[in-house]
Amino acid sequence: MIRYRSSTLIGNTIVNFTVSSHKGYKKPVMRFDKNGLLVIVPESYGSAQTDKLIADNSEWIAAHEEARKDAAEANETGKRTEAEFETLTKAVFTRLFHSHAPAMLRDSAMPDIRFRHMKTVIVSKSERKNELTFSRSLTYSDKDAVTFAAAYGFALLCGEPGSSEFLNAMDSVCPGWKKLRSKLPESLQNSVRRY
Repeated sequence: MIRYRSSTLIGNTIVNFTVSSHKGYKKPVMRFDKNGLLVIVPESYGSAQTDKLIADNSEWIAAHEEARKDAAEANETGKRTEAEFETLTKAVFTRLFHSHAPAMLRDSAMPDIRFRHMKTVIVSKSERKNELTFSRSLTYSDKDAVTFAAAYGFALLCGEPGSSEFLNAMDSVCPGWKKLRSKLPESLQNSVRRY
C-alpha cells in the first residue's frame, strides 16, 4: 500500500521517492525504478523512522539517483535497454562457459543466470541453486564491462575471489582483465579487489 510520495534534496540532487508499506516486510527495503526511489517499510514504521532511514542512506541514494538519471539519459541517446543488457550478458557468459568449462570445472552444468539491482556486487553465486546473479548496474556500461562481469562470474564458479583458481580462470577466459576493471561503473569498481 502506497503511503505517500515526496522528494528530498540530498547534496545537489533532488530525489523523488515513494513510501509504501507491506505487512510481509520485517525490514525496510530501498530500490530504484524508472520513477525514482521506492522505499518499502514494515507496516509498523512511522514517518520519523522512514525519514531517518532515508537520511542514514543518503550517500547511497544520491549515488544511485545520479546513476539512474545518467542511465535514463544514455538510454534516450540509443544505448541498450535492460532486456538488451540481459541478452548480451547471457550470450557473453554462455560463450565463455562453453569454451572453458569442460577444461576448468569439475561440474560443468550451466548455471541459471539472474539479474537484480545490487549496489556494490558485480556478480554473486549460489552454489546450492547453481545460480549466478549479475548486477543491473552494468546495464548501460560498454561491452568491455559486460565481458569483465561475465568472466568474473565464470571465475566465481572456479574458486573464491582472489584464490589461485579464480585468478587462473580470469587469466584464461579474459586476458587483460585487469585493464577492463576501469570500464566498470564507479559504484562497482570498489567492489573489485585489486588482485
